[in-house]
Amino acid sequence: MRDPRCWRELFIRAGTMTIISAITYFILGQGPWVWLIPLGVAVLVLVKWATRHEEADEEPPSDKTQS
Repeated sequence: MRDPRCWRELFIRAGTMTIISAITYFILGQGPWVWLIPLGVAVLVLVKWATRHEEADEEPPSDKTQS
């Protein structure tokens, strides 16, 4: 989880959901439960990055031989 891509994805996904939750809470007048949504999204992103395989980042060897 030291990969910068993890934190970028976390900020993008959880940040967007925080903005949507703020709009829902302040403008639409929903209850305070909407603030749990960005927290849930952040947890899901962290679980995704914690359980991913390191081999998935490596490129497969190319079939072409260099001449």
